[in-house]
Amino acid sequence: MRILVVGGGPSGLVASYNLSKGDTDNDVLLVEQQARLGGLAKSYVYNEDYVFDTGPKRFHTEDEEVLEFIHEIGLACALTTIDRSSKVHFLNKIFNWPLKGKELLKLPPLTCIKSARDLLKPKSFTDEELLLFENYIIMKYGETLYELFFKPYTEKFLQQSIKDIHSDWATTGINRSIINKEHKGNSLVELVQRVLLPQSVDANFLYPEKGGYGAFWDACADLMEPNPSVKMMTSTTVKELQAQDNGVSATLSNGDKMECDYVMWSGRLPDLLGTIGVEEARLPKLEYLDTVFLDLVFEEKDIRSKKAVCQWLYVSSGDLSISRISFPKCMLES
Repeated sequence: MRILVVGGGPSGLVASYNLSKGDTDNDVLLVEQQARLGGLAKSYVYNEDYVFDTGPKRFHTEDEEVLEFIHEIGLACALTTIDRSSKVHFLNKIFNWPLKGKELLKLPPLTCIKSARDLLKPKSFTDEELLLFENYIIMKYGETLYELFFKPYTEKFLQQSIKDIHSDWATTGINRSIINKEHKGNSLVELVQRVLLPQSVDANFLYPEKGGYGAFWDACADLMEPNPSVKMMTSTTVKELQAQDNGVSATLSNGDKMECDYVMWSGRLPDLLGTIGVEEARLPKLEYLDTVFLDLVFEEKDIRSKKAVCQWLYVSSGDLSISRISFPKCMLES
């Protein structure tokens, strides 16, 4: 089969790798609009010593098939096991995340009292009302923590009113941050239980020994390079897709044309619709956020608060434009 894969981020790389793996008769063309593969999973090296990921990323999964793939690529990109080190800047203090032990007792007394009131008198909502992020979080954590932490951080991070955000954003974010099923904390009740009855739970991750998170995806691409059934083109886009009796005809930005049986698209939806002839006026008005990463190299003596040093620090205050801070060195020295 002739398969066109559009987008050279993790999704496109995994698809291309698996489609070309083993004794298959697939011919795969991977097209990426940027000059380098990896998407939002790239790493950058400065002065040959300082490695920065595009946002702190690390591997953790309970899916055996995904884990098998990670270890397979890991044969070409040595992986090491690291512990998690995540924190949150909240009410001008640094808290470990997920909250551990007596972390809640670090909250101001009035905040503790209000949170206790939320715990004793939780609000209830209809199923329809719980589709809103705001109501879902209030039901789970109470109005106090919602107003002080979840609302300002989420509006700053997503750049839109909390009233327009679906509860799916809450459930996905909480599940991603908790990681371990037994390491509960997705409600105020569970947070209190963990304070009063703390459990020791390991949250281990896999991470490349050298080159940052992006080294893994560079290795994935390198493994496909000698495969004659795979061709990878960067700085290239798909301009047009036309249905044919026996498949799809694709026109690329360099003028090349490709006849293929299948197209796998991992790019923006409006771009896909544009390639099949949907008029611009009829394209869905989807908003995409741009992320700005600021990489700074500094001496350890210049760190003002050692309590803030971690792999991933969430900054909750809506008055600060920064959403997250990470210390890349902590990815291998946690």
